[in-house]
Parts: sequence; C-alpha cells; structure tokens
Amino acid sequence: SPLLSATAFAASADTAAAPAPPAMGELPASGEAPEGGMALIFDCDGTLVDTETPYMEAFNQALAATAVASPPPSVDRETWGRELSGKGLERDAEYAVSKFDLKATAAEFLALWKKNFADLVAIEGSIQ
Repeated sequence: SPLLSATAFAASADTAAAPAPPAMGELPASGEAPEGGMALIFDCDGTLVDTETPYMEAFNQALAATAVASPPPSVDRETWGRELSGKGLERDAEYAVSKFDLKATAAEFLALWKKNFADLVAIEGSIQ
C-alpha cells in the first residue's frame, strides 16, 4: 500500500469563469468536485489513519489459519516495518509463503489476509 500519494486535478480547464467551490466540508454528498472547481485526492493509508496495525493483525491471523507449525508463526512490529510494510500486498503474500511453512498458495493467503483486514476494519473504532 502506498504510504502517501496525492493527485490534484482541475475539473475544468477554464476555472476563471466557474463559481468558487464550496468551503471545506461542503462538497456534494456524491463526492464529486463541484462543476468548474478543483479537488485534491489523498491516499493516506497509514499516514493520517493507522491502518498498519490492522494490516499486521490480519496478516498474523492469516498466518495462524494457514500455518503447518504449532504454534503458528507471527510477525512483530519490527519485522512488519522492515520486511512487509509498504512493499505491496501481493509481494507480502509471496513473502509469507516463502518464509513460513503454509498450507496455502500466495493467492489463497492474500485472499484470506484481505478478508481478515476487511473484518477487522469493519469493527467500529478499530481504525485510529
């Protein structure tokens, strides 16, 4: 997951004739930029919102569910930050399959990891 990317775009090349966009927080419910206005889109995964913790927890849950060994392996914060964070989900799933003795392919591990993550973040208050 990218740590931070921002893309600014103009909804219209001629913004001089367009009305001023609404004040912050007054964008239409559709999420679309006002006609002739501008919008700034942020992907702040892990920057403004801590999603690294649930990604790591979901990863460890997937390890526990697919591990051959008992007790199952897990990664700590140091390993997560050094080896996995920000490297991409597909690459991390390949890492898990190559590093740990799992009864799953990288694709199966990835699907389970994504499901675990979705379940975790669906819990109210789980994202800080």
